[in-house]
Parts: sequence; structure tokens; C-alpha cells
Amino acid sequence: MRRPFLATLSAAVLMALLAVPALAAHGGPPTVVVMQHVCKPEIQSEADFKAVEDAGAGGMAGGQGTLPGLVATVLACPTINLTKDTPTAGIHADPANFEYSVKGASGEDYTLSADGSFMPAKLCEADIDLDVDGDGDKDATTCLDVSMYGFAPVSEGKVTVTQTTPVAGTHFGTIRNTPASTDEMALVSAANGKIVLDTTKDTQVSSPPLPLDEYNDDVVVLHVYNFMDAAGQMPNASTTPSSQSSLPLVLLGFGALLAAAGAAAFASRRQRR
Repeated sequence: MRRPFLATLSAAVLMALLAVPALAAHGGPPTVVVMQHVCKPEIQSEADFKAVEDAGAGGMAGGQGTLPGLVATVLACPTINLTKDTPTAGIHADPANFEYSVKGASGEDYTLSADGSFMPAKLCEADIDLDVDGDGDKDATTCLDVSMYGFAPVSEGKVTVTQTTPVAGTHFGTIRNTPASTDEMALVSAANGKIVLDTTKDTQVSSPPLPLDEYNDDVVVLHVYNFMDAAGQMPNASTTPSSQSSLPLVLLGFGALLAAAGAAAFASRRQRR
């Protein structure tokens, strides 16, 4: 009975995400948020990355822009934090040094190490009373780390986010946005670690499926994925799933976790503003 239930739950969340309309109104100066990921060594190209998304969404093409597809990439490409910050107990790569710069439309200039606001967060089985991994327990130790860094205020208009120093042994791979957030509308280009945004294009979601800031027009969240260099070894690789065949059940469960944890993440971010 577990698999049909999870499939139904994931499908319901996904349908809600894809059916959300958006308004054109704009709020205050945007907050730009970066969630850094490091992918396992076998992910060496955009095609490899898309295959992970598709597997998470059921094994067929079309995983990009879906909640299960996004969760699949977080499992295959765990988050990584700066060494000065303490990650959560969820699945994550070992902390490392890396750097970003953020330049706003009015000339403001931020760096991650000096100005980034660390936002620790994780998603666990106990949050939704669901045995995700099928081990008979619904505990608070089977979790994904989803920590990130925020920059604010960033003037509305052209914003350039540059990965000036990648995690050692990695290089910029690709980016994604939270499904149905309209954040993807702000993307102008992304190549070689330079991401250009036009934040005037981001819109307010009228009926957000999840209570997350990225559904507001004044928040743009970038999921940045780095690929390992040819000779690189993935940090903390033992915390990642050991086989692709075990992914579907876990992916569907964590898709539900993402929805359940939204309220807590939203409230935490609002309190920091």
C-alpha cells in the first residue's frame, strides 16, 4: 500500500504546482538566494543531470521543472555550506570554501563570505509522519539538508550572480529554480559560473502551493549545481543514496517532505528580515 499512497501524494503536489497562475505585481527590492550543490562524480554533463531529474519524475523525459525532479537532484547533488557555517544533520556534502559575488541594478556589490546570510534548514521523515526509506521508523534522522545563503536588498532590475571561486575540485554545472515559483522567468543567462537575472520578470504567485518565499516576486532562489572535475571525489559521498534503483520511493517521500517543511522555512526566513 505504501507505493500507491506515495505516488498519489506526489502527483497531487505536482499537479498543484503546475496549475498555479501568477500576477504581474511587484513588491520591494528583491532578495537573491543561492543554494549550492555538489553532484556525485558520474554527473559530468547537463545530459547526465537531466537523466537524474527524469528518473525522479518517473523515468520519462520531463523531470525538469517538477518537484520530484528537483528532489532527485538534491539527493544526487547534496548541498554544501561554507566551512564557517554549521550544516544541519541532513544529507549534505562536507563544508568547504567557495565564493560568490552579487551585483545589483543600482551598483550594490555583495560577496558570499562577507554578506551572505546563512539559512540552515533540513527536511526529515518525522516532519510528515511518513516512513520514507521503508525501515519501519518515522524518525528525525533521515533528512536532507536544504541550507542556503541570502543577499538583500538587491535593487530591482539586472542582477549578476557570479561563482567567483567554486568548491575545490568542481566547476559550475547548471542551475534550477523551485518549480512553479516563476523565478525561472527572471533568468537571462547562465554560463561559466555567471548568472544574469532580470528580476522585473519574476512575478507574484497568486495562490502559492507551498508557503515559501520564492513564490513572492521579491525573492529569487537559485539552485546552483557544481559538477566534479574528472579526477575529483565527492565530499561525504557515504551519505548519498548507493543505487539508482532505490531512488523512486525516497524521492516521492522527500517530495512530500518539501511541501510539509515549507511553512517552517517561510517563517524562519521572514523572522530574519
